[in-house]
Amino acid sequence: MPPLPLWTPESPELYKKRYREELLPLLPALFDPLPGSAEVRRRVYRLAAELAERAFFIPLGEWHRTRGMLLCCDQAGPARRADPNGAQRLYLDYFRTHRWYNAPGTDMDGEIKPHASMVHLHGGSRVFLEAFHSSGWGGTLEETLHWLIPWFQAGATVYSPHAVYYSTRGGWWEWAPPDTGWRQPYFEHYPVFADTISRLCFLLSAGTHVCDIAVYYPSHAVCGYLSLADGKPGEHPMGVANREPNEQVTHIQNVYRSLTGGRNRRDYKEPGALRKAQLDYDIANDSALHKAVPEGPKLRIAEERFSVLLLCGTTVMEEEARERVEAWLQQGGTVIAAGVPEAERDWAGIVYADTAEEAAALAKSLAPGRVEGPGDVLHRAMADADIFLLLPEVGALLEMHRPASPQTKVPEAAVYRLRTDREPSLWDPVTGNAELLPYKRQGEWIECACRSTRGLRRLSYASGTARSLNRLNHGWRARRPGRFPPRSGRRAAFARFNGVASGRLAHPRGIHIG
Repeated sequence: MPPLPLWTPESPELYKKRYREELLPLLPALFDPLPGSAEVRRRVYRLAAELAERAFFIPLGEWHRTRGMLLCCDQAGPARRADPNGAQRLYLDYFRTHRWYNAPGTDMDGEIKPHASMVHLHGGSRVFLEAFHSSGWGGTLEETLHWLIPWFQAGATVYSPHAVYYSTRGGWWEWAPPDTGWRQPYFEHYPVFADTISRLCFLLSAGTHVCDIAVYYPSHAVCGYLSLADGKPGEHPMGVANREPNEQVTHIQNVYRSLTGGRNRRDYKEPGALRKAQLDYDIANDSALHKAVPEGPKLRIAEERFSVLLLCGTTVMEEEARERVEAWLQQGGTVIAAGVPEAERDWAGIVYADTAEEAAALAKSLAPGRVEGPGDVLHRAMADADIFLLLPEVGALLEMHRPASPQTKVPEAAVYRLRTDREPSLWDPVTGNAELLPYKRQGEWIECACRSTRGLRRLSYASGTARSLNRLNHGWRARRPGRFPPRSGRRAAFARFNGVASGRLAHPRGIHIG
């Protein structure tokens, strides 16, 4: 989608009606750092975003919802990462406008976590991921599964392969291989992979995401530091969006990135303080906080309940959002502000941390533990069931776009401790089978060993009532069971792919990668 306009003929009238002040005499504040310019800019960005919602995003979203259709997106440049600077430059208020997609998302150059948070906190259906272009023509289904699992843990529930090119020149699109369609020698086996992904996406869309930490998205503060003079005459908006204009924006972005890190193709080696501490989180913008309800030490937003709210480099937020946070603080809520300048440390009741690492450590000590184990975890809950996606030990999966090698090892079994009052079973997304899992109960916790197959921990489902189990199992098994086609001459191009039969995926070079 192209960049959205900041100005329309309605702006002065709406500004006067909302703020009881003439806008035209204040126009220099949109360009120059005048007294009060930050507030004027934030107001103009807010009004423009509301107009964009009314004119485009809300009608577009409602049209698709009423017809039972998913509306996905992969937006331009830094908006894919929900970059606090670039996303607002291009789309005014990224969370406010894009929450109307019922399947927001990104390609692998972006971040899934912000888009998953839109769905969790604003009522969407699925979270879209398009991947993996530029991974090379030799990538296999086994390797692709390795690359995909961390995206599922981040919240993706719709996978769109990039891509099937009907008109590639000579079967080649030089800047973005591979084509994952019929040109690949493994294509006859693709239904096994597709059914596996279908089962995972089905189950990981059930219930409600569970985590204890919300990270405040600092778009409101950033908008006050964006000037219409930041770009050169005639410069494309994308160039401006990819460039930080001043120290204030750079500081806020650095703190935000230090906390949330990156999972995308370029930044995956910078996981962020929260992921390093194996803490799951959602990102809450101002419009999410508008509907937040304090419940003692918990802050309820939509169906989630948070124990900690983290601020990134600033305490500036919209007035309605601040009022909700103030009310929560008065009921014993916990707000930790990371890297906030001394001049802004005047909000009573907030705990201030100098660094993102210090803030993450504080959050971990204050949030109730739910899972203990060697890998990342995704937790979802239904009224009478808990669902856990348990990943292998950190570093055991192949890094994105990295092929297997003779040194690639099968991830070993791991012991996890889960806080649940239910009995666990293992759900295998490749075969569609579910089986009871031996465990030990230790008070509120259970301890179980999850063996590793096919490059990932099997999906652990802590069952509740028989009714809930049967309901989920019906949808789970409704996905076609994996079946391999008869041996054909084309198969000779690759080593035998015998994942379902043996419980292992054979790398085409003969290396088993789990």
